[in-house]
Amino acid sequence: MQSLLGSYSSKFRAAEPSRAIANSYIVVLEDGAIETTARGLAGFTLSANSEMAKQFRAQAVNNMTSILTASLGVKAMATYDRVLGGFAAKLDDKTLATMIKNPMVKFIEQDAVVSLKDTQNNATWGLDRIDQASRPLDGQYSYEYDGSGVDAYIIDTGIRTSHNEFGNRASPGFTAINDGNGSTDCNGHGTHVAGTVGGNIYGVAKNVNLIAVRVLACNGSGSNAGVIDGVNYVANVASGPSVANMSLGGGNSTALDNAVENAIDEGVVFVVAAGNSNANACSGSPNRVGPALTIGSTTSGDVRSSFSNFGSCVDMFAPGSSITSAWSTSNSATRTISGTSMAAPHVAGVVALYLDQNPSASTSQVESALESAAVSGRLSSIGSGSPNLLVQSLIGGGSSSSSSSSSSSSTSSSSSSSSSSSSSGGSGPEPIDAVVDNISVGRGSWTRYRLELGSGYSDLSVDIAGGSGDADLYVNYGSPSSLTNYDCRPYTDGNSESCDFSNPSSGIWHIDIYGYRSVQGLNLRVTAE
Repeated sequence: MQSLLGSYSSKFRAAEPSRAIANSYIVVLEDGAIETTARGLAGFTLSANSEMAKQFRAQAVNNMTSILTASLGVKAMATYDRVLGGFAAKLDDKTLATMIKNPMVKFIEQDAVVSLKDTQNNATWGLDRIDQASRPLDGQYSYEYDGSGVDAYIIDTGIRTSHNEFGNRASPGFTAINDGNGSTDCNGHGTHVAGTVGGNIYGVAKNVNLIAVRVLACNGSGSNAGVIDGVNYVANVASGPSVANMSLGGGNSTALDNAVENAIDEGVVFVVAAGNSNANACSGSPNRVGPALTIGSTTSGDVRSSFSNFGSCVDMFAPGSSITSAWSTSNSATRTISGTSMAAPHVAGVVALYLDQNPSASTSQVESALESAAVSGRLSSIGSGSPNLLVQSLIGGGSSSSSSSSSSSSTSSSSSSSSSSSSSGGSGPEPIDAVVDNISVGRGSWTRYRLELGSGYSDLSVDIAGGSGDADLYVNYGSPSSLTNYDCRPYTDGNSESCDFSNPSSGIWHIDIYGYRSVQGLNLRVTAE
């Protein structure tokens, strides 16, 4: 391969031979080329981290991908328009050699197999351990918060969403596996992980929303290209306090590392398994990603599990040996297994508890809070370079709030409506008249609200007015608005804008305000009857 690529071999990242997927590659585009293309599409200079800039960069990545693939007669298997700036494609040697010479290409990485990080068998003591600093265990799991309002993305083998452990809180999200199963779990691992994050009985955060992001097949294996596609999905859809769990891994992958880092920059907390090779966790992806929370495994005796990786890339440890949780074979199935795959979701659940308590916390604030709350010095045989920290679920210092944000540039809050008895004795929806005053929105930023609308309403009206600057109103049913995705966008000068809907659907309505110019003192009114 080196002789084929010649002087461009420095732009090629080979996979470990045992994990390499033949003729499958991840193509990462040059940052400068993306920025130049995005500016050309916008027609003006884009501010660094505004939502508008992200939208134009995504469009630039898609356009550049189309140009590159069309010129060589190949098809992109996936496009990474949010977290990486690139795409995956099948390339023969000649096409690879041609593509890598293109100045728009930063590097090309050979795709590789990614697999689960569990081992095996025997009972659930993990919840009991994480709510108390010292042993002996008291046989109880105490919690002040339950993960309400937080989304947990399970990047794994899928989830059996109908399992009794989940009530109505688990939902299909995304699949990178083309076998007709969608995001349904046909392995068991993802359902087990989801159960530890947020199951009714076995879960840390018992009211968190669980979203299946299926990147591994029924046999528990997948590819870096598919995993990056899942990470890209999470970064695109996450709009409030969110955590992603990755109980998977493989060899070193610069592309996967970059994707996870960029998703964290988007405001999603990532928790990853350290690995089960009894080796240094700084080898392998995504466990070596610095901004992620990398989790090693312990036994019920507070000893590092014999299989658990260790070292300076581990942030903390959590229970991972003999953990019982939900399984995918039926709606009541359970299984007891071991691995850093089981340790990571304990921490993801704790992240959900913290975000319930502190919904506006940044990813770095979450990591600092968990590390500060972790109990120190209780573990033995932790391995060279490892921190002697065991996760704890009871984290003080926050206050409950219904408002949330995915980053410092956007905020979100929610309200709900339901049917009630009317004064005439009939049953009908209770009228809504909600006002939010003195709203501020930065230039190029979003302020977001959610309205949970019940059935039976004949009219929904959303109005903004007043204040200084230039605010743009966006309303969308079912998912947050973007600059290109909305059900209503008035397009008027100034801050007086209205959206009206006749016979609106019941469900979640997203009311989003974009700062075309910096906005102060804006008023929002929502009515429904």
